Amino acid sequence: MKKLSFAFMLILLSIFTFAQNGFQWDVTIALPKQKQQDIYNKTKSFIEQNNYLPEETVEAVGGDTGTKIIVLAKCKTSQTISDVNGEWIFNFNITFLIDKNQSRIILNGIECAKAPKDYPLVPVSETYPDNGEKKIKLSEAQYKQLMTNLKSTLQKIVDDYKEFLIK
Repeated sequence: MKKLSFAFMLILLSIFTFAQNGFQWDVTIALPKQKQQDIYNKTKSFIEQNNYLPEETVEAVGGDTGTKIIVLAKCKTSQTISDVNGEWIFNFNITFLIDKNQSRIILNGIECAKAPKDYPLVPVSETYPDNGEKKIKLSEAQYKQLMTNLKSTLQKIVDDYKEFLIK
């Protein structure tokens, strides 16, 4: 019984610390052995090394407890995904939040900014658009592969950030 309740707690913990809903990532990374300033410095290095240009950097005190929350950066960036049709460019926002011994990374606002020649901009979605072949000139399989590639690219940003903080 103890093993079952422990497994259940682990599942709940993973649900609360990582949420990916469609095309929005919201991940909290607990770093109990690191100080807030160290997390801040590492995150700043990660942003610089990946050429994410911050639109704003803010320090704020939040909550009734006076806990210092640092909104390190809100970045607008893009990723290029190549496939047999050419290059697709997707823009999105990345927000980094730091509070005590944890960091949070949020990827959202994902949109197609540029499509290959002769293709329209595609909607970013879990589902194939109605009249998709007419609207976006991609078969359902091609569209789903493009969205899978986009998800993989965005997940890699989150994974790289986690790895960067832990090392």
